[in-house]
Order: sequence, then structure tokens, then C-alpha cells
Amino acid sequence: MDMQWNSDLKTKFREVSGKTEKLGQFLRELTPKCKGEEKVTQPPGDVILTQGQTATLKCTFTTISSTPHLFWYKQEVNSYPKFILRRSRSSADNSPEFVKDRFDAELKDSSVPLMIQDLHVCDSAVYYCYNNIMQ
Repeated sequence: MDMQWNSDLKTKFREVSGKTEKLGQFLRELTPKCKGEEKVTQPPGDVILTQGQTATLKCTFTTISSTPHLFWYKQEVNSYPKFILRRSRSSADNSPEFVKDRFDAELKDSSVPLMIQDLHVCDSAVYYCYNNIMQ
């Protein structure tokens, strides 16, 4: 069963990976123009794990804001991005669909890694980190 699950997971990652560039462009268009450097970086490539494991998806950022708000989104095949969670220095919010017991992130100085515990096949998707500058 693990072999089939890994195969299904790899297929799903390949199906959604082509949508990465389009979503990145969409998210950049949402970001207001500002002075200074605002940047979010996620390592390229797939993360391949087995059911039940914990995934840690990296996201680093640079910002001039003293109050950064970092978001994680999940995009499945042929679907729109779904909000998972938001982290700032003063608050932490999760979408009801993505309970904190399984989906969590800690905002650090320049990173906000997403941890997904007890992986399921339905977690196969492309995950995006996004910085929204709040004034």
C-alpha cells in the first residue's frame, strides 16, 4: 500500500507543479507596491514522504515591515488556492478546515516553516507561502 500511496503522491505533485508559476504571478499582483525589499522564498522541488510522516515545508522572507503577516495556502489539482493559516508577531489564525493539531507554523525572525503532521494522501498539493504587508 505504501508503494501505491507514494506513486499517487508523485503523480499529484507533477499535476499541480505546473500551476506554481501562475499562482506566484497572481500573488505578486495582490501585493501592494512598496518601498524597500519584500521577498518570500521557498525551495524548489517536490517533498516526497509517506503516509503518517510529518512534513516541514520551508519558507524564508525579508521585509521592511515591523509587523509581517505570513500566510500559507494549499492548491490541489484543478482547484483554487485554499487559505491554511496566517502568522504574525501578535497572532496566529488557522482556517477551520486546517486544524492546528495537523497544520502549524511558527513565525521566526525570517522564516515561517509549515509543519503538516500525520500526512494523508489528501495532503498532496502545492503549498505556497505569501507575505502580505500590513500598514
